[in-house]
Amino acid sequence: MAQVEDLQNRFRWVGGVAAISSEGEVLAEQPANIKQLDYSVLLAIEPYHPRDLRGAVQFTQFGPELMLAAPIYDSAERRGLYLAHFDIRLLLEGVPDPGNLIILTPEGPLWSGVYGGTPLEGQDWKTILKSRTSGTIDGFHWISRYFGGLSLIFAAPSADNALPVNPAQLDVLRELGITVPEPVVANPEGEEPVGQEGAEVLVESAEEA
Repeated sequence: MAQVEDLQNRFRWVGGVAAISSEGEVLAEQPANIKQLDYSVLLAIEPYHPRDLRGAVQFTQFGPELMLAAPIYDSAERRGLYLAHFDIRLLLEGVPDPGNLIILTPEGPLWSGVYGGTPLEGQDWKTILKSRTSGTIDGFHWISRYFGGLSLIFAAPSADNALPVNPAQLDVLRELGITVPEPVVANPEGEEPVGQEGAEVLVESAEEA
């Protein structure tokens, strides 16, 4: 499909697109679903408005995959969904310090930076997000934004964070073909690492929004 090729040429991080019926039958997809994604889970999501976008995440052997869908209508009757899916780690291309960026959902981590795991992964996010969209937890500043109704949580370490790091974690990005800059670390004089101030400004801006 030429339209799909145009889409993927414009947005190279898009892994594929598909259309499914209201019964979950795959009507079309490109390329083949080698990640064995279950598109039908998007049908179970009930958005606030029937025409709103629907977001979901699935954890595959190739890594986490985000899916975003829009309804297909014939007059006023919903016939199915159009959807696109992608690995959010591909969007880290060009991020100045991907090692100090953490991305997760209430269902699990999408990218843990140079950390093998963080205290953020053990939180009851569904309860936290009922009353807050940003904050600081155990040395990490975080903000939350919606992706088709799915909560995406973005976090960065605070200046006093002492969690051990493992730069080898960045090899995952290199395997995806992403050019990775050297991770930002505190200088010998103990000054705040580059990028930490930016993370704090990001959280403050979110709180004011």
